[in-house]
Amino acid sequence: MDNTFLDIWQEDSNWQALKNGKPEALSALFHQYYAPLFQYGQKLTHYNTELTKEIIQDLFFKLWDRRTTLGDVRSVKIYLFTAFRRILIDKSRHLKVEENFTASFKPTDTYENSPEDNFLFEEKRLTDAQKLKKAILKLPNRVREAITLRYFEEMSYTEIAEIMELKERTVYNFVHEGLSLLRRGLMVFLLLIL
Repeated sequence: MDNTFLDIWQEDSNWQALKNGKPEALSALFHQYYAPLFQYGQKLTHYNTELTKEIIQDLFFKLWDRRTTLGDVRSVKIYLFTAFRRILIDKSRHLKVEENFTASFKPTDTYENSPEDNFLFEEKRLTDAQKLKKAILKLPNRVREAITLRYFEEMSYTEIAEIMELKERTVYNFVHEGLSLLRRGLMVFLLLIL
């Protein structure tokens, strides 16, 4: 999900225009980042669609309200993801909602089979997705968040460290711990069913 030079230049232009009070710049940033923020929010809120939409709306309202005091940012994307996360944490404290998220699983096979094969494949895919979802839900919150940002949002360790307000080494440790726990959890499950 790396941004191209043109994307980064457009982001920076929109950021500067937003700071200068141009509503179309806010709209452009909203349209560019709504889907990635929504996906990130769905995972962090355990697929609470209303809460995710509310946080995105709050984020962009706050951007507009504070446009005259916004500073320059190194990365608009990291700024928005970090701001989203902070609003979620604030809302979670007020709502006393525990941070949870789940992962989605997409099949990689797209070849055509018989209807029976397709049914069996879909059933296996759903079972695998449920196993993965359960394993991810068992991870500690911060580890889950690091895994989601790294593998589902395709962010670098540096970007994750900024968003989670951690040292990069800590993010490496969280991701390593998460992968180890997932491997162990899924291996135990496989041993039980064999």
